[in-house]
Amino acid sequence: KGGFRRGLGMYSKGMDKVQIPTDSDSVPVVLIMCGSFNPITLLHLRVMEAARDYVNTDIPNHQVIGGFLSPVGDAYEKAGLESSKNRGKMVSEAVLSSPWISVSTWEMDQDLWTPTKRVIEHIRMTVSEELRCKGAPITDPRCMLVCGGDLLWGFSDSEVWVDDDLQAILTDGVLVMPRDGTDIDQVVGMKRLERYRDAIFVLPYDCPNAVSSTLVRRLIGERKSIRYLVPDRVREYIEANGLYSNSSD
Repeated sequence: KGGFRRGLGMYSKGMDKVQIPTDSDSVPVVLIMCGSFNPITLLHLRVMEAARDYVNTDIPNHQVIGGFLSPVGDAYEKAGLESSKNRGKMVSEAVLSSPWISVSTWEMDQDLWTPTKRVIEHIRMTVSEELRCKGAPITDPRCMLVCGGDLLWGFSDSEVWVDDDLQAILTDGVLVMPRDGTDIDQVVGMKRLERYRDAIFVLPYDCPNAVSSTLVRRLIGERKSIRYLVPDRVREYIEANGLYSNSSD
C-alpha cells in the first residue's frame, strides 16, 4: 500500500483526501489537471472548483471524490521552466487548505517526458487501490481530465496526441474551461473530436479571467506585485526563493 501512496503524497496528504461517495449508487469521479504550473495561479484552483461543481450538479449519478494536480517533470524542457522541486512545493502550498485537491508527484519524478494517458492511468490505479482499502462499493473511478480550451485545441495534433491516447483520455471525458482567444465551439467541432462530443463537457464561463502563469512571471520580472494572482503561500515561497526574478515573459 505504501508503494501506491509514494508517488502521490510526497508534497501533500495525497490519498488521505480521497473520499468514498456518500451515495453508494454514484459513479466516483477523480478530477485531474496536468500542466507546468509555472507557477500555479488562483485560476488553476478556480477551474478545478468549477469542474467539481459541474460534475456534482450537472452529470447525473456522479460524485467527485478527489482531485489531483500533476506538474510536468524537468524532462519537459520548456524555456523558463522552474525546477520540479520548486513547482511541486508551490502546488503543495496552494492546495494545503483544500479538503479535496492533492498533488500527484509521480509525473514530475519520471526521468522522461510522460504522456498524459500514463499519468491518468497511474492515478486511476492508485485511487482504485485506495478505494478497495477503504471498502468502497465501487472501486473503478471515472478519471476526468480538466483543462483549458487551448489544450483541447492541441488535440488536433496527432503527433503529440496519438489516437490510442486520445481515445483513452476521452473515454472517461474532459472538462474544459473556455479561454479568451479560443473559439470553444470550433475546437469541439474539430473532425478528430466528433465522435467524442458527448464526452467533452464545457464548463460555464462564470468568471472570465486573464490570469496566467505567463502573466505572473512577467510581473515578477518587472518587479511588480503578484498579490491576489497566486495563493499567498505560493507568493511567499516565490519571494523567499527568488524565483522568476530574471523572467522576461
